[in-house]
Formats: sequence, structure tokens, C-alpha cells
Amino acid sequence: MPPAAPLAPAARFTRDRNLTLASLIVGYMGYYLCRQNVAVAFPLLGSELGLTKASFGAAMSTGTAVYAVGKVLSGPLIDARGGRGMFFVGLFGSAIATALLGALLAAPGGGVSMIALVGLWGVNRLFQSAGWGGLLSVLSRWYSRRDYGAASGALSISYQLGGAVALAACGLLVPLGWRWLFLGPAAALALLGGGLWFTLAGSPADLGHRLPDDDDPAHARGASRGPDKPAAALGARVLKLLASPPFLIVCALSFVLTLVREAFNTWLPAYFTEMGARASVASVKSTLFPLLGAVGTLLAGWLSDRVWRGQRGPIMALFLVGAGLSLLGLSRPDEVARTAGLSRDAVILALTGASGFFVLAPYSMVGGGVLALDAGGRASAATAAGLLDGVGYLGATLAGIGVAEAVARRGWGASFATLAVAVFGSAVLAAVLWIAVERKRVVR
Repeated sequence: MPPAAPLAPAARFTRDRNLTLASLIVGYMGYYLCRQNVAVAFPLLGSELGLTKASFGAAMSTGTAVYAVGKVLSGPLIDARGGRGMFFVGLFGSAIATALLGALLAAPGGGVSMIALVGLWGVNRLFQSAGWGGLLSVLSRWYSRRDYGAASGALSISYQLGGAVALAACGLLVPLGWRWLFLGPAAALALLGGGLWFTLAGSPADLGHRLPDDDDPAHARGASRGPDKPAAALGARVLKLLASPPFLIVCALSFVLTLVREAFNTWLPAYFTEMGARASVASVKSTLFPLLGAVGTLLAGWLSDRVWRGQRGPIMALFLVGAGLSLLGLSRPDEVARTAGLSRDAVILALTGASGFFVLAPYSMVGGGVLALDAGGRASAATAAGLLDGVGYLGATLAGIGVAEAVARRGWGASFATLAVAVFGSAVLAAVLWIAVERKRVVR
């Protein structure tokens, strides 16, 4: 057979860009193997090591605080050094920290185990904080500004499906014992990173392509400014963002919605276990939240583009009202079950899925996604993402010890009701953002 004709430059670029996007999605899904595993392991750790909700919640909150600070600090480093390298630093560092955590938790002595949980979980989260910023930095180089919405929407599926896949995979490991919930995910993530090393290109230039044409002035400045100017330019951009009331509203939304998301990610397996499910079954049930969240994210993005013509505020407000109602239902599942004529278990499952559907769509918009890309462009996408995510994960510190304390004092029902109030308040903020952005965009 004659050799196949070489691809045209445009076709080669499309192929390489699609491979890079797929590598980013799969890679960030892999991050969740070493993130969701601890939530699945908690019921088993509690029975074997005597780990209480309070101590587990404190460890999770500490890790989340480290993650938030790491987001802010790693952003400028990623923008200066490049996203690809930092993405792999986060990936392999997380795998090593997870393996060490499993080994030290297995050591005798409860005190040593608690130190291991707090310390190495914090190290793991510090490494993971570089992942999303690195991913966005790479993405900004492969896509033009006009394509950021669709590209970042595709990437948001990575952490939603990643959470579901990780929970299901960890559920399969439960019968082997909790030690495998650390060793297995660590080995899988390291192997995945080894494969992605050969498929993930940090920039089109690495493969002989030109960067996509772009009319974004921030991109043009980022490509041409000298070595002594980035810090000043970065500082001016950060100050401009923080002086914008709409951007501050986005930060407030990120604070609340990240808290709610992390509350579900941290506590769903424990919640389903207390509702009577076995640990392996509780892990599988917990996948409803991220799976239906992925569906909601895709639908919300389509509606905001096609029905509201790029306006995010209306769909965010509507989805947040739905999220508040779902959380109120979870606060009183027995009453909902009697009214609907369904079993209590069926109602809890349905409302958990509905919460994911309605919460994760607006979260994907206000987290370090399309707004961060619009704000930072190629020059400082990771820095902008670090600001939004950093604020969000400061709020998420309450998802650990705060939820643990609320459940211990008032029970699961009252805790869900409190989250519902916060979400209804966010719906009001989304409506205010809609009005403000109609007059002036958050980021020019």
C-alpha cells in the first residue's frame, strides 16, 4: 500500500488539540482517585482506628485550607513556568503523598495515625492545588478567546465525572480493606501520569504549530512584554479584578458553592452509611451527585448560550433555586417520602442526584473556569483561577469541621437546611450579578 498522505497543517493542529484536551480531561479525572478515596475510607477508618467525625472533619478542613492557599500561590508560578510541568508535579506529588498516607495510617498508634492523616492529607492537597491552574494554562494556549466557553465547559466535566469514577473505583476496593483505598489509587494515578506524559503538549509551539489567532489584548501583551514587566502587569490585573463589584460577587458565589460541593464530596459516603448502606454501596450511591452534576452542567451551558445568549446569571439563579429546594427536601426526607408515596431511600437518592444537578452547574461557572480564562487570558489564566478557587476553597474549609459539628449538634436534617439557606442567598446574588453584567462585563 502507498503511504498515507500527510495531514494538512490545520488538520494536524485539530488532531493535536483534541488529543491535548482529552489528555487534560483524563488527567484531571485521575486526580480524583487520590482525593475521593479518603471519604470512602472514613467509615472503615472510624471502626478500625476509632476516627471520629470531629477528627476526620478537622483533617479535611486543614487539607482544604492548604488547598485554598496553594491555589492562590501556585497561580503566578504556573503562569511563569508553564502549565504542563506544574500539572505533572501536582499529579505525581499527589500519588506519592497518598501512598505514604496509607503506609503511615497502617502504623500502630492512634496518635501517629492522626498526625499522618492531617499532615500528609495537607501535603496531598498542596500538590493537587497545582492541577487545575496548570490545566487552564495549557488550555489557554490551545484555544482562542472565542472558544474558551466551550473548552472550559468540556474541562468541567473532568472533575464531575472524575469524582463519580473515583467513588465507584474506590467502592470496588472496599472489600480488600481500607489500606487498598490508598495504595490502589496512588498506583493508578502514577501509571496514568506516565501515559499522559507522552500525549499532553503544553503549547501548540511544542509540536510546531502557531498559537491560535486571538484579538484579546491581554494575550498580545502577554506574548510581548519583557522579563521585568510580568509582576507589575499581574499586580495591576489582580487589583482591577478585586476593584470590580461583579467580580467580588463571583467570589462570594464561589465561596458558597464550593462549600456546598465539598460538603457533599466529603460526607456523602458517611451519610449513606449512616442511612443503612454498606460502605461499598454507599460509595456507589454517592456517584449520583457528580454524575447528574455533569448532566446539569452541559444543559446549563447550552441554555445560557442558546436561550440567554451568553448570559450566565439567569440560568445560575434558576439552578440555585432548584438546588435550595433539593437541599430542603434532604432536610426532611421522611415528609417528602410520605407526600410522594415513595420509600425513604428512593427519595434520598433522588434528592441527592437533584442536588448535584442543580449545584454543580453554577459551580462550574463561578469556579476557576471560563471567568478565569476571560480574566487572565494566556498571560495569567492560572492566577485568575487561583483567586476564584482560593476564595472558594476557603469557604470549603467549613465543609469538614463545620459540617461535622453541625451534624453532631443538630443532625443531618438541620445541616442540609442550613446549606439550603446559603444556596437561596446565592440565587439572589446570581440575580444581582445578572443585572450588573448586563451593564458591564465582569472582565473586559
